[in-house]
Amino acid sequence: PPASDEGESESEKELYMPRDYEAPVGRASKGRSVMGRAARDWNQYRKPIVVETRVGKEVLRSQFVGIRVTRRELQQGMAKKLATVDVHTIEIIQCKLKEEPPLSEMLGVVVLKLSRNELTCLSRPPKSQHLKPLRLETLACDRNKLQQVEPGALSGPLVASLQVLDLSRNQLSFLPGDFVSGAQQLRYLDLSHNQLFGLPDSILKCTRLLILNVDNNDIEQLPTAFGRLTSLRKLTASYNALTQLPESIGDCQLLGKIRVVNNHITVMPHSLLKLWKRKGGVLEELLVDGNPLIQPSITAFQMGGLDQALRLFGEWIDSHKVEESPAELPAEEEEHEEVAPETHRDSLRDTVGGVSRATGLFDSRLSGRETREMRHTVLEELHSEEESERPNLIAPSGDPDDFRLEDLELEVVQVIDESGKRLSKFAMSQSDLQRLQEGSSKPSSDDLLDPYYFSHVGDINEILSIRSAESAILILK
Repeated sequence: PPASDEGESESEKELYMPRDYEAPVGRASKGRSVMGRAARDWNQYRKPIVVETRVGKEVLRSQFVGIRVTRRELQQGMAKKLATVDVHTIEIIQCKLKEEPPLSEMLGVVVLKLSRNELTCLSRPPKSQHLKPLRLETLACDRNKLQQVEPGALSGPLVASLQVLDLSRNQLSFLPGDFVSGAQQLRYLDLSHNQLFGLPDSILKCTRLLILNVDNNDIEQLPTAFGRLTSLRKLTASYNALTQLPESIGDCQLLGKIRVVNNHITVMPHSLLKLWKRKGGVLEELLVDGNPLIQPSITAFQMGGLDQALRLFGEWIDSHKVEESPAELPAEEEEHEEVAPETHRDSLRDTVGGVSRATGLFDSRLSGRETREMRHTVLEELHSEEESERPNLIAPSGDPDDFRLEDLELEVVQVIDESGKRLSKFAMSQSDLQRLQEGSSKPSSDDLLDPYYFSHVGDINEILSIRSAESAILILK
């Protein structure tokens, strides 16, 4: 994503992270990596840290003791000593840290930042350890080399107070089933720039989640019950492999921003209209560039913006419902009136013709799967009706009772009509034509004969049956 998106994400994260108002200490110029002597204990890195808390419009500032280490080489075993340090905030940034701190033993720590290190795994606490609820509210392990989060590492009492969790820019491809289970206070979750194929349903238990960022992964679908995140304000899932959004997303009534750029989405869920401001929602941003969208179309967004696109989307949904709903007849008519077979067959034939004429309309108003299903249903019913009523043609074997229309071997031939226009027609193979001519006992009429079609047929009903079969073949093709 553009650098501006990353900057915006950082600013959102800062809403929930403590702010330090102390000027940086040290003579190193900005951008220069200075590795000092190896740190032997943590006391030399104790510093006062100011934390800002917002209560309504009032801003309260509190000062705590914290540890801040940046670009320092740490001795082996120092991470384990963090369990004995009683501070509010610990920041170990860009120190090539490979040793995992004992998170379950850091009872008094509120903010833990381990960004830009070399951690590869977040491990579960020992089974023999009696876990107590932590005070941890912010955990940032972004820009490490994390490949695994073990079951129990981020669940239960360990995340009871967690509000901000940042695991972005790692190498995660899988999350355990209990991931953030019990994090009832979680507000911000960043899993972007990983290799995730999906999200566990345990995330749906974080009912106070405000911002979910899963950009730049390989996610194919979001959880079906995504609508349980009723407090969600912003969803960013760009640069994934999503083919659709869950239908339950309409239950996220506070969702104001959705970003799903560069996915494989063709049709948005119908419940998206619930988020529209005209329907009582608060949706103000919907980014869908880079998707093969049919409904609502990308053109609608480009020409008229979000409101225009959602208005047209609503009209398409209404027309789609009308087309799907069958015509209802009164009960008395269903019981006492019977439709003549010829009338029913003609109506079906008109329907097939309508499908053929409206191919472009289907492409723009229905998905490919729905179009194929409708055509298949109509053709099956038409075929069953005509099979039951039309007289049997003479079989190539000579037995009139065994002949089936499907046994004809039709070939495509090029002909020129009276106006000189070149046409493609289906014609019978010479072998089938000869056999049918030899076995035919019906008189032929000159005005019904066609050297490509009807040299073997003299009955108008049979001619219509063959034409219907050819139309069905063309539609299916």
